[in-house]
Amino acid sequence: MGRIQLTDAIAELAKKQSVDAMLMTGDSYDCGKKMGYMQAFVKYGLRNLKEGAKFRTRIEKLLAND
Repeated sequence: MGRIQLTDAIAELAKKQSVDAMLMTGDSYDCGKKMGYMQAFVKYGLRNLKEGAKFRTRIEKLLAND
């Protein structure tokens, strides 16, 4: 309750002005949900050029300890 859905907000905006859209390819995650946010965060962390290798090593250590 009290939440505004993005699609509803875009529809309201489109009534007042033009709205542009872009076709997206690749993976998409629902970051409004915990699992989607975690998936996006981990994927970004692993692909990060500066910190990705260290992040992967830490994740592997965490998984080995489970």
